[in-house]
This record gives sequence, C-alpha cells and structure tokens, in this order.
Amino acid sequence: MNTVELPGLDVAGRIDRLRELFPEAGIDALFVTRLVNIRYLTGFTGSAALLLVGPDEVLFVTDGRYKDQSADQLAAAGVPARIEISGTEQKRIVHDAARAEGYGRVGLEAHGVTWSQQRGFATEWFPAAELVATEGLIEGLRRVKDGGEVARIRAACGIADTALANVVGRLADRPTELEFGLDLEFEMRRLGASAMSFEPIVAAGPNGAKPHARPSDRRIEPGELLVLDFGCIVDGYCSDMTRTVSVGGTSYRALVAGTLEGRPTATPGVISPQGLIDAANRKARNQLLISLVAALLFVGCVAYVEGRSIVRTIRRLVDAAAAIARGDLKERVPVQGRDEFALLGRTFNQMAFQLQTRLEELEAERGRLRDVTSRFSEALGATHDAEQLMPLIVEAAMEATSAAGGVVVGTNGSLVKAGFPEKGTECLEVPLQAGSISFGSLLLFGAEFSAEDRMTAVSLASHAVVALDNARLHRIVERQALVDGLTGLANRRQCEETLEDELARVERFGGSLAVVVADLDWFKDVNDRHGHPAGDAVLREFAVLLEETVRDVDLAGRWGGEEFVLVLPGTDLAGGAQLAERIRVALAGRTVLAVDGSRIPVTASFGVAAIPPAKTASELFAAADAAMYQAKRAGKNRVEAAREPVSHS
Repeated sequence: MNTVELPGLDVAGRIDRLRELFPEAGIDALFVTRLVNIRYLTGFTGSAALLLVGPDEVLFVTDGRYKDQSADQLAAAGVPARIEISGTEQKRIVHDAARAEGYGRVGLEAHGVTWSQQRGFATEWFPAAELVATEGLIEGLRRVKDGGEVARIRAACGIADTALANVVGRLADRPTELEFGLDLEFEMRRLGASAMSFEPIVAAGPNGAKPHARPSDRRIEPGELLVLDFGCIVDGYCSDMTRTVSVGGTSYRALVAGTLEGRPTATPGVISPQGLIDAANRKARNQLLISLVAALLFVGCVAYVEGRSIVRTIRRLVDAAAAIARGDLKERVPVQGRDEFALLGRTFNQMAFQLQTRLEELEAERGRLRDVTSRFSEALGATHDAEQLMPLIVEAAMEATSAAGGVVVGTNGSLVKAGFPEKGTECLEVPLQAGSISFGSLLLFGAEFSAEDRMTAVSLASHAVVALDNARLHRIVERQALVDGLTGLANRRQCEETLEDELARVERFGGSLAVVVADLDWFKDVNDRHGHPAGDAVLREFAVLLEETVRDVDLAGRWGGEEFVLVLPGTDLAGGAQLAERIRVALAGRTVLAVDGSRIPVTASFGVAAIPPAKTASELFAAADAAMYQAKRAGKNRVEAAREPVSHS
C-alpha cells in the first residue's frame, strides 16, 4: 500500500493545540526531546532532532545529515518553524533562543529526560529559566486520532490480515515456526508495511501455552493449534492482532467455563487434542501403580532401617562436632525423621550454618570494602575535575557504608546528591577538609550506622580530600599554563590551541573565522616616560576593554609584549574589521592615569584577516600580522584588513 493513497495528516494544527495547554501547565515554552513526539508535531522522521515550542515561535534543531529532509518535511506538513542545523552548537542555539524570547518557565517531558540531562538543561541550556516537569501534554493530544491517523491504523490492520490469509496455505508444507514467521513478515512488507510493530509470536503445539513464546526451529505439525501475535507499521502507525489457527484435522476436547460478567458474548474455554488427554490418563495410571509397589517395598524396609538409624545418627553428630572443632564449618549432620535425634541434628546444623553464614558475611564485607576502596582510589586518580569527583565520592561512601543516600554540600552551598537521602532515618556527617582549606561536608543517610561504618566513611573522606586538593592544585597549574598572569587573558599557548581548534571546525563544518592582531602604539615611550607600572596599567586596561567588547564564543589573548590577538569564530573579514574599529575608537576614548596622576594617551593599530581567503593557521596569522604592520606604517591608530593570504613557511 502506498502512503500517497492515504488521506493527509493534520500536522499543522497540532502545535497550536499544544500551546493552548501551556497556561494550565504553568509554562511559557515546552522543550521536546522525544523523537516520537517531534514527529507528531512536525512530521519529521529523522533520528536526531530537538524542538522548542514557544507562544509565538517554534525552533527546530537537527544536525547536518537532515538539512534537506527537515526543510522538506516541515514545509510539507505546514509547520512554520525556524530550522537550525548544527552538530556541536545545539546547546548554544537553544540557550540563545530561550534567552532572546525571555522564557521564564520551560517545560520538560518528565518521562523522556534523565536526571543527568535535567541537570544539564538547568545549568547550561536554560540557566535563566525555571524548568517544569510536564506529563502527558503531547501524549494527551495523540490519544485523539484524526481521519488520517485512523486510516493508517486501518491500513496496518488490513495489511496484517491480508498477509495472514496469503501465507496460511504454506502450513501444509510443515514449515518451522521461524520460517512461517519470516514468510508472514515478508508478506506484510510486500503489501506495503514499513516495519513490524514488534517481534511476531509464532507458537505451535505445546509452545502455544508459553506466554510470548519466540519462534523456534520446531516444525508445525498437522493436528496442532498455531498461536499467532503479529502486526505491522504503516507511516508510523501500528497494528496488533492475535489469531489461533488449527493445522490439519484432528479430534479435540473442550472445557468451557461460564459466561464472563459484563461480557455476555464471550465464553472462556480450553481445548486440547483428545489423543493428548488419553495419553495423560495412561501415564497417571502407570505412575499410581508404581507408587503402590514402592510403598509396599518401603514398609518392608522400615524395620531394618529403624534399628540402625539411632547408632548412625549419634556417630554422625560426633563426626560433625569434630569437623567443626577443626574449623570445617561446612560439615553437616544428615537429618532423617522427626524424633529427638532428628531435632538434635537440625539444631546442630542450624548452629553450624549460622557460624558459616556469619563468617562468609564477614569475608564478603571485607572483600567488598577492599573492592570499594580500590575502585575509589582508581576513580580518584583518573580525573582532576572536582565536579566529576563529587559524585564518585558520594557513591563510593554510600556503597561502603550501605547508606540509602548521600549528599555533598559544597562551601558555596552547591549540592551533589545520590541515592535516596529522604529514606534515611540517621545522618552521618564527615567534613571534607585539608588543613585550613574546606571542600564542604559529606552527609550519608541510612537506617543505622555502626562504628565500623563511621571509620570507613572517615577513611574514604580522607582519600577524597587528597583528590580534591590535587584537583584544586591542578586547576591552579592549568590556569597558570593557559592564562597570562598580568592581564588575565589567554596566553599565547592557549591562543594557538584555540586557533587550531577553530580552524579544524571550519574545515569540517564550513563557515568563517577571523583573527585580529592588535599592537599598542608608542608603548615603549609609555614605559620610558612613566615607568613600567604605568605600562602594566595600560596593558591591563586594554585587556579589560577587549573582554568587554568580544562575545562569549570569542577568545581574547595576549600574544606577547604589547601585542594582542582576537580569535573570532563565525566572523568574516568585514565583521572582524568592524569589531577592531569599535575597539580602536573605545581605546582612544579611555583615560589611563600614570602614578603621578598625569593622563597617558593610548591608541593601537589593528590588522584583520579571515578564512576564507586564508586557508591555514599560519597564513591566517601572518596575514593579520602583516595588516597590523601596514596600519603602523600608515600612521598608527587605525585598522587594516588583509585582502590576500600571506604564505608563511
């Protein structure tokens, strides 16, 4: 069946009906992440997309694979949406759109978002908005089917029914359950189904009594009942039907129950081949005869066994006691009967079992603590990121102390929670402190904590404090390696790494990249006339101006001496020149005072280059540097743009 023959779907009006639910849900916008709901609202059938529905705007975000498909399908569905294509900037796109529209309360699909995703959405995607968990907004709309949806469900049912009628004759060839299931699936696909609703159930004979039996290599024999549960998908809508087929001719016996209350047309019953019933009767009769013979033999042996049982029981008790005295706690006394000797044996076995269980529990607890400590030490050594260390600390402490939940309270009031702290009736608090430096407190919640649990928590906390202090020192060293100490801007190393990264992004995804090289004019005269402290003040003032002017995605850095670099992703040559001119004018209007209070005039010369036309990082920087020197030669305090790349060997 061709989907073109089916009536159209009313996709265009669904977003408006969804917006009508916003006031009752208490939200300004809804962030949709479940693909099935995105398809329902937009008609998009790809495997990766995000949808932000506001009162007046719809933002649709997907990656480059679906650039053409998304535009075609949303246009065909009549959905007016702003389509953004990005593989790495989706977070920024959604963040900027939500901030620009001023959404105060953004709804999330509660059943489609994990706890980790919710944290990310709250801190990175929608930091200025309150996130609201919503349930069933889109699903409630989907429950009411329009004519196009009903037609697709009917088409799916019709294909499944026709396919069964077409292949049922193949049962005469005694196919296996698996072969018949494949024939049924192929026929449904041939008739127009795009996929199966679920893995079909094909169960013949005794397999028919198994719930959700999987098709096997067992052949379907004449005289058996064949249970089928199958369905197919047509344009995203499913069918599901169950059929029972009788294979060949045979005799059956039926057991029928009373009519179901409230269902006068339905009468439950059980049917089975008469041959199986007769075979079961013969088997039961033979088993009864065998049991009678065994009972007679047993009565004859009782007198002999009873006479020897007392002596054997006493001997076994003595042997078992001796084994336990040697440390063999697995030794048990065989217990027979219900007399006093049997009671003594059972009591002895219970004592030995409890001793063995306690010993195994102690060994298991020691092993568990060793494993926890080992994994904890390995995890702490694997990262220097304090945000990654905090969850590891909580989870390891919970596992080591069998706590129901745990929380790390940071010095800034931040919380890192794991498990279910609200289920604990007792709280164990351990400070995370190294000398005079505090990293917060570890709180564990559980039913009860022993003295050993407290010692374990303190031991793990001491390891955690060492790791957190190492992470703090690593951040300091990392900052010193990437940040200029005087201006607080990125140093030359970070500038070079960022330039290489942005160039790789442009080569992969396309776009533009601009670099601005700035050099302070007459800076040597400032140092000679006013001293180096005044020169440092000029450098810091210029750095503050750069940070105030550039965007969050841009990078401002000190290349060396009085020379600075701006890396501007997504900016062409004209845009870079405009930014440089804005900085030049702002710098000329700033007032920098020397130590004696005199005013120091400060200007700078700027060179701008971009990709395209430059192709490599060396060409890009060389072109910008050459343009800056051209500005120096042309009189300083000006902006020059490089028109051609400069080869740099």
